[in-house]
Amino acid sequence: MLDRRDFLKSSALFSSTSSILGPLLTSDKVMAGLRSYERSKSLRDISPLINIPSFNGTNQISGDTPDEAHEVFWNKPGFIKKHGGLPSPTGKFDIVIVGGGLAGLTAAYHAKDKNVLMLEGNPRLGGNAKVERYKKTFMSLGSAYVTVPEEGGHIDNFFEDLGLKKHFRKIPRGQDPVLFKGEYADSFWSGHTDPANKDEFLKVYKKLAQIYKNEYPDLPLIPGQKINRKALNQLDMLTLKDWVKREFGDIHPHIKEYFHQYCWSSFSSSYDEISAAQFLNFFTADLAGIQALPGGNGMIGVGVLKKLRNSNFKVNTTSFVVDVREHNNGVYICFFDQSQKKLRAVLAKKCIFAAPKLVAKHIIEGLDPIQHKAMDNMVYHAYLVANVLLKKHIDPRHYDLYSLIGKVPTSEYKDSRSRVFSDITFAHWANQESATNSALTLYLPLPYSMAQQFLFAHTLYEKYSGRIKKRLSPVLDNLGSSWDDVKGIRLTRYGHSVAVASRGGIASGLYERAHKSINNKIFFANQDNWANPCFETSFAVGTVAAYQALGKDFS
Repeated sequence: MLDRRDFLKSSALFSSTSSILGPLLTSDKVMAGLRSYERSKSLRDISPLINIPSFNGTNQISGDTPDEAHEVFWNKPGFIKKHGGLPSPTGKFDIVIVGGGLAGLTAAYHAKDKNVLMLEGNPRLGGNAKVERYKKTFMSLGSAYVTVPEEGGHIDNFFEDLGLKKHFRKIPRGQDPVLFKGEYADSFWSGHTDPANKDEFLKVYKKLAQIYKNEYPDLPLIPGQKINRKALNQLDMLTLKDWVKREFGDIHPHIKEYFHQYCWSSFSSSYDEISAAQFLNFFTADLAGIQALPGGNGMIGVGVLKKLRNSNFKVNTTSFVVDVREHNNGVYICFFDQSQKKLRAVLAKKCIFAAPKLVAKHIIEGLDPIQHKAMDNMVYHAYLVANVLLKKHIDPRHYDLYSLIGKVPTSEYKDSRSRVFSDITFAHWANQESATNSALTLYLPLPYSMAQQFLFAHTLYEKYSGRIKKRLSPVLDNLGSSWDDVKGIRLTRYGHSVAVASRGGIASGLYERAHKSINNKIFFANQDNWANPCFETSFAVGTVAAYQALGKDFS
């Protein structure tokens, strides 16, 4: 079966080499120099892997920050005029990649034999997949796991080529633990939260397993892929709530609560909002097996940069792109260099726009009105991630635990505030033998509109650290620990990190209209191409965009 986890295995889309570049986690050697467009900058300074010397008592918040370049979103002409107008280009490249997340890095990986420039507005690459390391403890700041790819498939070969494969740790299949009222329930789908009604749990699980085996909704869609689009569209026109009602009439309240938490964690969207096709694509593939690196998916970005270090790849961080437009036979790209406080510009034969569509609609000049409207109709939700570092060692009995309180949510706004986090991962699970400290990574989705306005309040840290302490205390008690054992809490905020995978987005063609390539010059590569926020989608769209830009056949 070919799916988003291992697409187009039979095609010539991906050709792996057999070289392995040594242990990834010997990061001092990994962090070699990387040439920039005009200046030399150490890879250590732009890598998704961030070394932090101290954790005690910090209230530093990482992630999104308000900066001058955001004025572009509401006053682009004024911003450009204020900085002297559009400048003449001072460089020419085969490909310019706008955005340094995993999709953009995947595109760069495939185009490494060309003269490539990557422009990233943040100081570090990685997008929503960054890592903080305190001594030998690695903590994800966002996306943290991948599904186990097919042996010998494209993604499996990609990990092998990057030297990553041996660093993954697989989560044993069939383990489905949760936290139920602060206590471990080791097997949710076996009915451990309500043994008297375990048949209801087994019935739903059996259906989900059957879907993965026989009726899997294959996403993202890849050009040339064979799929029953009519069936996919019909499923996409249902919300998860609609689908549950159609299949079961009703389900046990614990299962409904679990689905709510999963939707919040994975999509920052609600049970009665999300497309059934999107949910089933994610959830059933996860049941088939997942694996994680120490520090999560940010280490994939570190591996890509290691692979690119001796190529023609160049990068400018703190460079916020403000204008992209067709120019003669190529593309003109203007960016605001935040370090120099000035506009600069380059020319490219091709441009891969790997930033979200909510950015693209403001930046790309001359967008077709239909494409602009599609981008404008996409909705994004905010997200917070918290890392709680402990002084003592805690045995990570499981990798990921969804937190249930025995009550079905009724309001995204009120319930997400009171529940605080949807799930917990043990950050040291993948390298527990060598980790200096134990750490818990908490996922705090904000699955409602306009939540990003709260992310920059001066009381954000105090408010959320207080909520975390209240909700996490019984969990620490259960683990034989307490707040006296906590070294510190760090928050990471994302204002528009997740495109809402709402009902009908696929069936209506909304996403395809939004990411349609422009005159074989501008191509789109972001997880929001399909509102499907996972590494596998980033890899797929980054690969496809690179092949389009290179003029290679992937059908």
